Amino acid sequence: MTYEVGLSLDQVIARSCTRCYAKGVSARRRQLDSFRLRSRRLRTYRFNTGMVAHRVCEVYGVQPFDRGLDQAGVEAVAVNVRTVADGAPGTVKTPPFDGRHPI
Repeated sequence: MTYEVGLSLDQVIARSCTRCYAKGVSARRRQLDSFRLRSRRLRTYRFNTGMVAHRVCEVYGVQPFDRGLDQAGVEAVAVNVRTVADGAPGTVKTPPFDGRHPI
């Protein structure tokens, strides 16, 4: 699975919803125009309201990104920064995001 994205590693959030927490997802949201998918060996997983398409690699089972509408209603992707090739583990600051207790 390969993709290209224009992204800085500031403002990354550590997700706490049950599924993302268990998978260790730390994400950075970007508008769709800054994202280009290079390979198609992905499956789509939807849960809860089904509004977000969580993409999962068929080979490794890793969730590299999800795709859906942001809070402004603009289509966006949330990239799992743990799947970024030149990201150094442990060097990205990730403030917590409470996905288990939505307002």
